[in-house]
Amino acid sequence: MNERSEIYSKIFSRMALNDKYAHVLETVFKSTIEAIDFHNKKESVAKINSWVSDCTHNRINDILTESQIHDNIAFVLINIIFFKSEWKNKFNSKDSYFGEFYQESGSEVKAEFMTQKCIVRLFDDEQNRFQALSLDFKSNDLVGLFVLPSEGKTVKDLISILTFTDLKKCIDLSYSSDVEVSVPKFKIKSKSSIKEILGQMGVKEIFDGQRCNLENISDHPLFVEDIIHSSTVEIDEKGVVAAAATEVTFAFRCAIQTKEFILNRPFLFVIWDRQTNLPLFVNAIHDPTKH
Repeated sequence: MNERSEIYSKIFSRMALNDKYAHVLETVFKSTIEAIDFHNKKESVAKINSWVSDCTHNRINDILTESQIHDNIAFVLINIIFFKSEWKNKFNSKDSYFGEFYQESGSEVKAEFMTQKCIVRLFDDEQNRFQALSLDFKSNDLVGLFVLPSEGKTVKDLISILTFTDLKKCIDLSYSSDVEVSVPKFKIKSKSSIKEILGQMGVKEIFDGQRCNLENISDHPLFVEDIIHSSTVEIDEKGVVAAAATEVTFAFRCAIQTKEFILNRPFLFVIWDRQTNLPLFVNAIHDPTKH
């Protein structure tokens, strides 16, 4: 498994952007700009999806649909992250086993677990809201973080109270321990609008066609119509392959003692970048058997 960490950004636009904004995109964000005719829905969707598919190594193939294209679309901004890495301490596939994974509904599913006894880093939340396990990748800058809610708590409960500071503590304040680790293998895909989530976080004005001010981008009045996030993550004994694409649609405004850490119930999986102190991927795993 070859190590890879790739970032891409591109704007597909039917109009000219302000020179200063275009310069910042190209020099600071390394983003390219490509002219496109949204009046031809089929062709424009095929072009954008093909580019995303190439950048994600065929992991994400349908971020845009023809139903999302209409006459008022000004441009579409796509940001992509592709990540592929081996675990620093790989699991032996001969030790993998099938066991029960307990869902929040009370039902159980048979999942394949990979397991090993090794030195890992743990974090125990002082308020007993969750526990966290860190598994290093070969790249020293990146770490796989598994966050398990306390017994009786759901992943939704955890997400509602978990902060950026909490995640950072999981890395900065973790301690080394000899642990029997059991992690379910999983391959998940997700695609959703994050407009509502951002609204709950106070990001509202850019979605408001009356109040939004994006005059630095273009002389035309614009607002953000929607933000779609699509991701795929696959974990096995060797390592992780993950890809994420975010599509932003802009429209014209007119219109020591051996312990056990068994992830046998829903949890959060985070790929954390130690260099930037930022999460690259965040996924809730409710059922590792569902792709």
